[in-house]
This record gives sequence, C-alpha cells and structure tokens, in this order.
Amino acid sequence: MKNKFTTHKEFYKKEIPDNNKCKVIRDKCGNITFKTVMGGNPNPSVIKVSSNEYLNKITGELIQSGRKSINKGDNVRSVINSSTLWHDLISANISDHTKVLRFCLTFEDKTLDLDLIRDLYARFMRKLRRKFVKVFGNIEYMYSPELYKNEDGYHLHGLLFFPVSTKKPFIDYKVFRKIWANGDVDIEECKTRGELFSYILSHSTDSKDEFAEHMNEKFERIKLIPANAKLVRYSRGIKAPIVETISYDEWKSEFGDIKPSFERVYYKDFYYVETDKKFRVWYFYRFYRANDLRKINYKSNINTYKRL
Repeated sequence: MKNKFTTHKEFYKKEIPDNNKCKVIRDKCGNITFKTVMGGNPNPSVIKVSSNEYLNKITGELIQSGRKSINKGDNVRSVINSSTLWHDLISANISDHTKVLRFCLTFEDKTLDLDLIRDLYARFMRKLRRKFVKVFGNIEYMYSPELYKNEDGYHLHGLLFFPVSTKKPFIDYKVFRKIWANGDVDIEECKTRGELFSYILSHSTDSKDEFAEHMNEKFERIKLIPANAKLVRYSRGIKAPIVETISYDEWKSEFGDIKPSFERVYYKDFYYVETDKKFRVWYFYRFYRANDLRKINYKSNINTYKRL
C-alpha cells in the first residue's frame, strides 16, 4: 500500500457519482470541513459477518479477527481518533483562546488507577467551580492522561474553558494547587489558538526538530496506555460539531463555486494477494475558514449542537 498526494484538478478528472456520500463538519466558529472518499474494492474477497469474524469468499473460511487490543499501541487508529476528537471539540467550542487556561496536574502518590484519577478530578472540579463560579461563571474542561517516562504513574494535561466570563481568566498557582491537593500543578494562559490543539495529545511525525522529537516521545508513551482507557475526557457543557452526511451533488450545489482556504487530495493503492488485484481509493479534504466564508457573505444555520 502506498500514498500519493496529487492536485485537486487530477481528482476532478475522476467521475464522482452524484450520490457519493460526503461529510460536512460545521463548528461553532463558522469553519466548515468537507471530506469524501471515492473508489475501493468493488468485489472484496473478505467480508465482515460479525463483530469479530470475517468470511473469505474464495475459500469459504471463517476468520477470527484476532486477539483483542491490550494497549493503545495495538490499535494506533484509536489514538488518531482521539486526537481528531480533541481537535473537533476545540473547533466546536472555542472561538477565543484568551478565555482558556491550560493546566498540568500531578500526583504526589503516583498511581496507574485511571478510575481513581477520574474520581479525584471530578472532586477537584466541584471545588474549583464553587470557588470561581461568581468570578467567571460556568467552567468547562477537557483533559487527557499521560504516562511518565518511567511508566510508573499518570499525570494530567488539560484545558479549562470560561465561555461566559467577561474577564480574562486567571487563577493563582497557590490557589490552584490548594484546590487540587493531590500533588504539584501548573496553570497558564494559552498565548495562541494553536496551543489549544498541540498541548494535549501528541502525534507521530518525521520532522527532526526538538518539538517533533518531544511529540514522538509522548506518542510512544500514549501507545502504552490500556486499550479501554479514554484518552479524552470532557465536561457536559462541551458540544460536538455538527456532522452532516450529504451527497456529492448536494455539496456541489452549495460549495462547488467556493474556493477552499485549504485542500488536500491523495490516494492509496491497495493490493490483494488472494485475488492478484489492485485498486485505488481517493481521499478528498477541504477546509473553509470562517473569515473567508464571511468575505463572500456565506450563511449557514449552525446553531444546533449535540452532546457526543
């Protein structure tokens, strides 16, 4: 299997069926993301018949899906999905990064018990809200656990949102540490919107700079976390972005003439040894920045949000 990036002009040469399913993701800030996939194996030799069984249509053999994942490294896709969720939730809920504080919470008595960590964090948030509700109003949060380098315990990285506050949020370190009461803390403002996305979940990259090496190191530790653990936890006030499934024909009528702020098109070639066949899958991604849409007076109803 190989990936190859190409231009959108080459993509448009393909005959995309008008009924091809497309995903349109609208967030609170007014940004719109478009995704679609075209192609695939029209006659797969293996089909899924149950949650853990696959049927080989050539041999008639029933194949077990294999052992269950023990940690995140057994299914890296779950880590990528968590990272995507983190990004989507930020896009759907935060339009002003100055109303966000980022934090790190450690445990004086190191623990690997994620259930205990969840309970301690819930107790901490109840105390924090009681202390600052009259100052900032409602406080929302997102956080993720991360292993130490020696893998003997977790610490937490997260964000605190102050969506209705008229003041720039600030919490004194000593006050924050006293409320946490389980170890040392760190709390500071987010200087850029980009910090909201990169602070928590790491990613694997081929870059060689110092930040990239740090991210790769964190990514390797995330892969050691148990498979059934949640990498992203968030409060009830956090809303999911609107995700619509429309046809390609419907997308053309609404967005076909609008130039995207960013786009990426690539394909993957797949080869099946059993049938000696090769087929290609195309992936198409477009991003429309809210500011660019406002310039052309694009309007859309994005007022309805749902809980994930």
